[in-house]
Amino acid sequence: MLSVAAMAQIPTAGLIGYWPFTGNTNDLSGNGYNGVNHGASLTIDRFGNPYSAYHFDGLLAYIVLNNNLPIINSNSFTISAWAIMDG
Repeated sequence: MLSVAAMAQIPTAGLIGYWPFTGNTNDLSGNGYNGVNHGASLTIDRFGNPYSAYHFDGLLAYIVLNNNLPIINSNSFTISAWAIMDG
């Protein structure tokens, strides 16, 4: 019997920003583009990990990122996110 466990690895080389939401909105890329939370509340992520995702109320909650992010004036960038819509 063969058993294999695999974890998805997120490449970190060359990232401008990395916000895993591990209890805060800090940028873990090392570039210091920390977010500022305005009313979003920490909740469980898609794997059931507590304080690892944010819940937005759909009205007033948001997270602000620094205007000096290099992607703001770029024509080429990728954003990856998981979202679930409450109905």
